[in-house]
Amino acid sequence: MGALATLEAAGLTLEVVDGDRLRVTPVARLTPELRLLVTEHKPTLVAAVRVRDRWRHPEPGTVRARAKANAAALLAELEALPELTVEQEQEAAYYRAVWCPAADAKENGQHG
Repeated sequence: MGALATLEAAGLTLEVVDGDRLRVTPVARLTPELRLLVTEHKPTLVAAVRVRDRWRHPEPGTVRARAKANAAALLAELEALPELTVEQEQEAAYYRAVWCPAADAKENGQHG
């Protein structure tokens, strides 16, 4: 497991602020071992968080932004059906997990 995945699995949220500063929250979950992991892998973590954020929040007008909008529309169409086939349910689960994680969190009763 990579450094970013390890930190996120520990319940930490990473964010790049002010250029190349890395904000890790909640601080209370940052054990000495995890703090060392952040220190040793900071440049890689900063790069990984930037890529992750570009993927999650694409610039308007980009292919990724259009694809995300299309996936959201397809998900809305599927969710509007009175009953879903197994294949449609699998497709909806894919759109929720990959393209529309906020919809997945909403369905699972999470707030984000």
